[in-house]
Amino acid sequence: MSFENETLDLQNYQGVAVVDYTDRETSYTRIIEYKHFEIGKQATTIISKEFPTEWEDIPFGRGVA
Repeated sequence: MSFENETLDLQNYQGVAVVDYTDRETSYTRIIEYKHFEIGKQATTIISKEFPTEWEDIPFGRGVA
């Protein structure tokens, strides 16, 4: 996996902590908006987009069947 982090000048981006994307047209598989894990009232929000990578590129799980 690889991650792209963004700080957005929005109070709320997606309304929940995690949204999974399973369609072919979207290049990322998940967006995490951290402030929704707890009640956040900040004027900005931070999100991470999770992108799939090739099996050989993963930094963990080597040797796991």
